[in-house]
Amino acid sequence: MPKLGESISSEAQEKLDQLADKLGQADPKPLTDAEEGRADERVALFIDGENLIPRSEAGSGLRLDFRKLRDLLAAGRPVNLSQWFDSYKDGAERERKARLYLALTLSGFTVRALPLRNGHKLKSRIDHHLQAEISDRLLLEDRGEELYTHTFILASGDSDFYPIVELLKRHGRRVEIAYLGDTLSYELRTAADRLIDLGEHLEELAFTSSGRRPQPQLRQGQPGSVSARPRHSHGSVAITVVPSRRTRLRRLLRRLSALKVGKRS
Repeated sequence: MPKLGESISSEAQEKLDQLADKLGQADPKPLTDAEEGRADERVALFIDGENLIPRSEAGSGLRLDFRKLRDLLAAGRPVNLSQWFDSYKDGAERERKARLYLALTLSGFTVRALPLRNGHKLKSRIDHHLQAEISDRLLLEDRGEELYTHTFILASGDSDFYPIVELLKRHGRRVEIAYLGDTLSYELRTAADRLIDLGEHLEELAFTSSGRRPQPQLRQGQPGSVSARPRHSHGSVAITVVPSRRTRLRRLLRRLSALKVGKRS
């Protein structure tokens, strides 16, 4: 074997050249799951429900199908975990939201329902707990105690989440931000690896029974339409159904019949 500084034989040089040619023709190293975004890229979903539900339903008159929402965000990728954050004022409101929480659970979400406390702003309280959950998950993954997540998907446009997004990126994770309307902050717009405008998918995400296609959207106040509005400052939603013309006619006939019976008696 030649020593440092000595020349090698022409035969050895030829073998080295042949080896270099083979290496140059070899297939490039495949991209990692996170770089290529393949179907085996594992994702985690974190949803700010107090921000999402009032904006989606109040603005469109549509009721969200949570399973469709989960599938849309996952985009065919395996889901490590999916968490939905919500708040309630008292025990009575928690009972009123029991059906919502059950629907979310059946759709594959873990519900984090947080009680409100006097002197605490609702939004900042949810933000705090959501970011704490992401931080804990990241720590467990880096320790090897939880399955690695390639992409974290956050459904909120609030700039308060910018620090946690930056933390995820420093740890080599991709971050996707799902938002509605003009709720997306400049900080998250520039920090995200991918943006998902849910406003472009509202009809696709509409809840339908028995697999039927969504009915044509009606203006609020039209017969058959459904309107939703925040009931209180804490963001629960009151649903008002505008009766159809046939339903109103039936009610009118019943009232007339009752009046006739009253006059006879």
